[in-house]
Amino acid sequence: LQGCPLSGTLLVLAIDPLLTSYEHDIVNPKRGSIYACAGDIAAALKHLRSLKILATLSEKFRKASGLTLKPAKCVAILTTVLASDENVAILRRWLKDNIPQWVNMQVANAGKYLGLYIGPRIGGLNWEAPTKKFMQRAVEIAAQRAPLEFASAQFTSKAISVLGYAAQVC
Repeated sequence: LQGCPLSGTLLVLAIDPLLTSYEHDIVNPKRGSIYACAGDIAAALKHLRSLKILATLSEKFRKASGLTLKPAKCVAILTTVLASDENVAILRRWLKDNIPQWVNMQVANAGKYLGLYIGPRIGGLNWEAPTKKFMQRAVEIAAQRAPLEFASAQFTSKAISVLGYAAQVC
């Protein structure tokens, strides 16, 4: 179960064969890059046909482990063309013909990975939620009407800190 001290170790043991197969069939032949952190995996592929290899490896892994990729939770981030209705329809037709089980995958020019948006069209997306949370906390701290020293400490630890993760990564 999530939160169990063994869950991280068990995930690493279970997912290592999948990552090894990605390394062998995607990374080493220079078809793309694979990024993994905990249970989140991202793939940056050079060609659409490499998506078929990724799907085949994922299906073999599902059969061996019982761990299933959920295409509805996945995002195909287009980096060289706009995710227009026409381009999305083209990709969906390709998926229908080549990887039908992935046809409902989200398609966009940006998607979230490890809490941050990635892709060529992120604009200010990475700052929207942290800025909103920062403003909300600043208003809450001001509403307390605490002495300046206390309010300053609260502002530093509870308001400014919410911008830190996005600032470090971005």
